Amino acid sequence: MSSLSESSVPPDFWTQPGIDFRLNPKVALDTDGLADFVKTEVGIDSAVIMATSGTQRAGPKFVILEKRALLASAAAVNSHLGLEKEDRWLAPLTLFHVGGLGIFARVHLAGCRVFTVDDPLKWDRTGGDYLAACREHSITVTALTPVHLHDLVIENGHRAPESLRGILIGGGAISETLATRALELGWPIWATYGMTEACSQIATATDPSAAVSGWLPVLPGWKTQTDPKSGRLSIRSDALFSGYVTRNDAGNWHWDRPFDGEGWFATSDSVEIDGSGNLRFKSRLSDEVKSMGELVSIAKLERAIQESGAVGVVFPVPDERRGHRFIAVVEQGEGAFSLDAVNANLAPFEWIDEVIEQEELPRTVVGKIAKGELREILNKKM
Repeated sequence: MSSLSESSVPPDFWTQPGIDFRLNPKVALDTDGLADFVKTEVGIDSAVIMATSGTQRAGPKFVILEKRALLASAAAVNSHLGLEKEDRWLAPLTLFHVGGLGIFARVHLAGCRVFTVDDPLKWDRTGGDYLAACREHSITVTALTPVHLHDLVIENGHRAPESLRGILIGGGAISETLATRALELGWPIWATYGMTEACSQIATATDPSAAVSGWLPVLPGWKTQTDPKSGRLSIRSDALFSGYVTRNDAGNWHWDRPFDGEGWFATSDSVEIDGSGNLRFKSRLSDEVKSMGELVSIAKLERAIQESGAVGVVFPVPDERRGHRFIAVVEQGEGAFSLDAVNANLAPFEWIDEVIEQEELPRTVVGKIAKGELREILNKKM
């Protein structure tokens, strides 16, 4: 661990115009002419360009995040969380995701100190290096993914550092089992819900117990509405992205602003919103498939595996009779994985049919399970 290097996010980064690429160095993406296109054809001269999480599957798709929107997001987060100059941040996430870059926007506005890992692409699954940095620098605020938190509290049983007053957890669902164990060990979880298009967070709870219920207060500055049938979430804010850039069939850059006439962006998420303005994530609409005539959320099946204390993912496989059947790939743990125990909490049409156990599941650079690699493993076994 070391103090922030000036080369990663220069002091004048947030105030000077320019098009800045924040892309995964391990993924080869064609960006030739993209910066000029955004400046000359789109008319934006101060922005960060990131790739969407689906880029590797569906071809290059870039998200344009204007710096003013990133700073609007940071201001809302700082206000909501009560972040101040006295806070000491640990930034262990990569800068090619908004969860990582957003930390530096918040630090810029709050004027507080930040520490960063030497190589955020490498995560010590024992949690030893992370905890040592927290204690050495008396860290008060940090951010991780649910996979990182699982390694810390389920796999290793680490207690939270005494100096820590908040740990933002985002990038995936937090199971009740994981949240409960983390709270038992004193981890002050701030559960978040957000996306790249929102420049980071849309809803965050500073009450650690909310990580169990899943109900998160919507941040100031965000307008939300849901479709009464599907629960599809639409959002509007000064912190919203400006649009997408893709290549068309002719190989030329194409600008897409996916907003309605009033500036609403329809996400791919289904959520609930209560009368107090709290939001709870239900599922990604794109992850639902039909089985025995019923819609099944893959996210729900994966949460059921997490609730059992295991780490795993679920793949729907076409089935002539049912429409789809479900195969789980789980990581071998200390105890035996019980499929019967998982299915006991699911409806019959949701039951997982088969389990493939792996000694260790591949992970992305931000700690998420690499489902693409696992799909290839599954295809070879079928």
